[in-house]
Amino acid sequence: MYGVSGIPHAEFNGTINSIGGGTNMYPYYLDIYEQLIGDDSPVYIDFVAYLNQDDGGLDLVADVVMTGDITTSDNKVVFLLTYKYSSDYFCTVEGYEYVDFDLYGEGETGLYTHHFDVDPTWNMAQLNAMVLVQSYSSSSKEIYQGVTTNLWQDPTMDMTLAYSGDWVTVGLPLVMDNNYYLNIFPDGIESTLFSFNNTNGYELETNVENGVGYWIRYPEAGGYSTLNGFEIEDITVSLEENWNMISGISTPVYTNAIMDTDGLIIPNTIYSFDQGYSQAAMIFPGKGYWLRSYSDGEITITTMGGQARTKSFVNRMEDANIIKFNNIPLYFGVNVPETEIQSYSLPPKPPEGAFDVRFSNDMIYSENSGNIELMKNKDEVNISFDIKRDTDNDQVWILVNLIDGTEYILNGTGTIDIANLGDNMQLSKRSFSMVPDGIALLQNYPNPFNPVTSIKYEITEQSHVELLVHNIAGQEIARLVNDVQDAGFHEAIFNASSVPSGMYLYTLKTESKTIIKKMMVMK
Repeated sequence: MYGVSGIPHAEFNGTINSIGGGTNMYPYYLDIYEQLIGDDSPVYIDFVAYLNQDDGGLDLVADVVMTGDITTSDNKVVFLLTYKYSSDYFCTVEGYEYVDFDLYGEGETGLYTHHFDVDPTWNMAQLNAMVLVQSYSSSSKEIYQGVTTNLWQDPTMDMTLAYSGDWVTVGLPLVMDNNYYLNIFPDGIESTLFSFNNTNGYELETNVENGVGYWIRYPEAGGYSTLNGFEIEDITVSLEENWNMISGISTPVYTNAIMDTDGLIIPNTIYSFDQGYSQAAMIFPGKGYWLRSYSDGEITITTMGGQARTKSFVNRMEDANIIKFNNIPLYFGVNVPETEIQSYSLPPKPPEGAFDVRFSNDMIYSENSGNIELMKNKDEVNISFDIKRDTDNDQVWILVNLIDGTEYILNGTGTIDIANLGDNMQLSKRSFSMVPDGIALLQNYPNPFNPVTSIKYEITEQSHVELLVHNIAGQEIARLVNDVQDAGFHEAIFNASSVPSGMYLYTLKTESKTIIKKMMVMK
């Protein structure tokens, strides 16, 4: 293909045919084109042409896959704009540009683009775009593949989004003129739209930006958004170091197709929220998502895809023990290298009223023990477990309800029904067959605490045991234990909801020894 007086021509089997101009050659050209360009072509082109929202020009994108081999040199990708006037005087070539084509072997892929300015007098309904892969060598003018498309389309699209009741994460999947939040989310509850940044945490907002994720609360019945606006095919999102709330484009995109050329995304940290945090495999239109970044920078979410991670991620939770609260999992009994710990961190807690479960250090896992924190949006919480590791005869996993000190042994698989479930539970691994080496009073956990803490102690033989709590003035606040107990490992729960903040003393008394330690109530 070459240009004569600005009019490209194509050569087929030694015959030169005009694509456009003053003669009606287009039908003849098409017949030859359809005859020669078929399923056996060594080149496949996925062609997209769309209006650039920033400058009003046209972006042409050719995603090329080699389905065979080509042997010619000096090959080009040719981009064309043709303007149709009438059936008799078919079209003129209004834009013409080519770039080098550097693919030759089967399986190779490449992305080729070009930008055309648009004449404001053009009628977009009469404008077509075409892309060709062709040899420019002197010995061959062979066209390997070509695709054409009518550029005219309704510049806007309609979209309906459905949201469940209570707190949800949302985003704006279209470019719209009115970005007031109740225009976008009319069923949302007023004054519940929140963005997030790592400096100030959650901030109340009134307008919605593309690429940003938000919290918003819906009434129990949920709600709908019916939107009309310009489609978003790609968007560049600015990230700050640590956690970010983002949203996507007008079509679903796999999370592992996010273009992350600087390797900013910490593996395994893209989360959605649906009555609790869970790993996200796709970015859906109209939803908000969390991700954690190593540093400040930018990522691109696009239909063209990319590579989110430079190396594969080894999920160390696959063989871990699991405990689920309303089907939201926590993992334990595994070791994670220090360099990978961030990959198992959870996003900041949701707004008050949403459901959330995590270990107290904002992690989704614990190696040997940990305090479990719960945010409940309903009275009933279903608990199930699956123990795969560390089930030796002398060791067992224990879940403690810190409200009343009830212990639940986790062995095999099962469910737990807890009538009086508080906001904190403790998970630990304990040996029952071993006798302690001596009498010991361990430091309470957590410390400082509010309002509940666990106190563990060890006795070497059967003895009358007292476990007392005093204020700093020496007044007895609570008598947690006053009984004869067997040798072994023991635990008591202290609920400080009725006492003020401050330092307190807890004392273990046996028939042979007295031990005193300090603890701090912080409200």
